[in-house]
Amino acid sequence: MTNATDVPIKIQAFRVDNVPDGVKVLKYRLLSMHETSGYLLGSFPADSKDRDGYDRYPDHVLPTLAPHRRSPLYAVVYLQVPGPLATPVSGCSIDYSINGEVHTAHAPCEFPLRKPRNG
Repeated sequence: MTNATDVPIKIQAFRVDNVPDGVKVLKYRLLSMHETSGYLLGSFPADSKDRDGYDRYPDHVLPTLAPHRRSPLYAVVYLQVPGPLATPVSGCSIDYSINGEVHTAHAPCEFPLRKPRNG
């Protein structure tokens, strides 16, 4: 997220907006692209060694962004998915405040979750 304003903004919360029936959101975390190998774009099965690698990185607190700065933090969502989904997990929202007034930014994101190729 980039703060395009002339004043600091405080990130209040982030979330995935559309979660299909049967899917459970287990947790959200904030990771830093400076500690990982950049932004994670994708998904890993629960027993994946790649996913376990991301578990070792610290979870960051919700930041305050200085004016005209981009945050190095990105949100990661952990889901429990019972099987193939007819509709994707989609919609990303960030609640933030400017001078105590809360706003919400929406971003179009979509995570089609499919059965692994080797499964």
